[in-house]
Amino acid sequence: MRDLNIFSESSVMNKLTVTKIFSIIVIVIGIMVTFGWIFDIASLKSILPNYVTMKFSTSVSFIFSGVTLYFISRFKEGKSAIAQIAIPASGLVIALFMVTNLISSFLPFQTGLENIFVKETGNAISTTIPGKPSIGTMVNFIFIIVYGIFSMSDSIRLRKFAFGVGYFVIGVGLVSLVGYITNLPLLYYASPGVSTAMALHTSVLFVILGSGMILLRSYYQEIGTESLSMKKKLMSLFLIISMTPIIFLGVLSYGITKEMVSADAFEISLLILTATSAIIVGIFSISISKSIVNPILKIRHVVSQVSKGDLDVKADERSTDELGDLAKDFNQMTTSIKLNEAMKIQNEKMVAIGNTASRLAHDIRNPLSVILNGIELLKMYEKNMDEVKLRSYARLENAIHQITAQIEDVMDFVRQSPLELAKHSLLDILKNTVGIIVIPNTVKIEFPKNDAIIICDQLRISNVFSNLILNAIQAMNDNGTIKIRITDDENKSVIEFEDTGPGISDEILPKIFDPLFTTKAKGTGLGLATCQSIIKQHGGTILVNPKPTIFTISFFKNKPTL
Repeated sequence: MRDLNIFSESSVMNKLTVTKIFSIIVIVIGIMVTFGWIFDIASLKSILPNYVTMKFSTSVSFIFSGVTLYFISRFKEGKSAIAQIAIPASGLVIALFMVTNLISSFLPFQTGLENIFVKETGNAISTTIPGKPSIGTMVNFIFIIVYGIFSMSDSIRLRKFAFGVGYFVIGVGLVSLVGYITNLPLLYYASPGVSTAMALHTSVLFVILGSGMILLRSYYQEIGTESLSMKKKLMSLFLIISMTPIIFLGVLSYGITKEMVSADAFEISLLILTATSAIIVGIFSISISKSIVNPILKIRHVVSQVSKGDLDVKADERSTDELGDLAKDFNQMTTSIKLNEAMKIQNEKMVAIGNTASRLAHDIRNPLSVILNGIELLKMYEKNMDEVKLRSYARLENAIHQITAQIEDVMDFVRQSPLELAKHSLLDILKNTVGIIVIPNTVKIEFPKNDAIIICDQLRISNVFSNLILNAIQAMNDNGTIKIRITDDENKSVIEFEDTGPGISDEILPKIFDPLFTTKAKGTGLGLATCQSIIKQHGGTILVNPKPTIFTISFFKNKPTL
């Protein structure tokens, strides 16, 4: 199983590494094409001479798409808090370019975005409008934005959908490549007057991006990430959301004023760019604010449920900022409240048991003593009793001793008198205990071959051993073997009691140490609870294995007694 886990972890790391390599390839090629436009290097704009060029807005969008893929890979490794800023910021830049371009595709004039920094000649190969990408390119980038935002969502359903986008992205790129191979312009989205052709290296980069998304599809379950403070996140996102559109609009306005002479065209273009930018920024702002508001509303709902008495409800701890820390603290608080409530109920129950036990012990012991003394007197005065009377007196005496023993069980449980500690041999205590117990001939006890010296209250530990051995005899219906083992090391001494009975059922197992719980027709239900209390006083533990039944008592050598 360990080898399989190592193989699985290695497979995850390999896929994440490959995805990061894909993202770096996309970023590098995007930067190269961007420099190609800025410095007018034809070989960077197009893979081959007289082939369709990758547009400037496309190359910039590829840079930020690669950044998105890279940081999602880091996010899934749990190593990049900055991903919470980088991914929305990259999506915003891509949206400003591609959504504006897509809207202007349905308008009768250019917006000026096509001529930002560079100007493509009007006779560019398979270019409907200079500088404008293909319809397929713009749609694909919009899906990549959705992918980036949804991949960090708290919703598993949205994360599943996000990583499924990779199939769409790779499909768009593959169709374009098939178009180039078969020389069918329509397949690489070339439609005169409607859509510019998709460049060959654009198609290749979409295939690489889509492949990286598909590799991450298995990891829609969030692995977790480093924490980023809410203040830092909000400040960074605020600056990005406010400054990016301002810079974008400023540069475009400069491009428009250089290329457009008509004042009307300038006003309309600027209006479209401003409106589109405002809508995009609004959408991003709403999505970011919801990512902050929703966890707060969830915590508020949980608080409301707790105030109504539902302590089982849990706050969502998946957020990696202060809200996640708040949710964890809140869950710890409700857990502590539940434990305190349980302890309070237990303490109240113990007080009730103690009061009842003391009253019953006083009220019952005296009459029992009178009855027992009366029986002894009757036996003394009546010398020649027949067998029937002798058996009747014996039954009466046994019944009185049984009642007395049950009273002692209750008193042993509620008493918390100081321990009388001394060094004792576990084996000696065990043998002395067995010596005073009535053990049927059909029950065999296998004593341990070794011994251990512990510091304990001999009488109370003998009481524990007696209780466990008698329980084992009853569980085996007076027929079987009790195996007792002792182990000892520098940290603890352990004694085990194993019987050949039917074992403990799953329904009973969680309750066996509960006070007053018993499956016997005769009994107080305090035997095992008393054993646990005594062992805890000695700073030890008592555990049980159900099938076969094995009670394991550990005495820790460096742990103080209570």
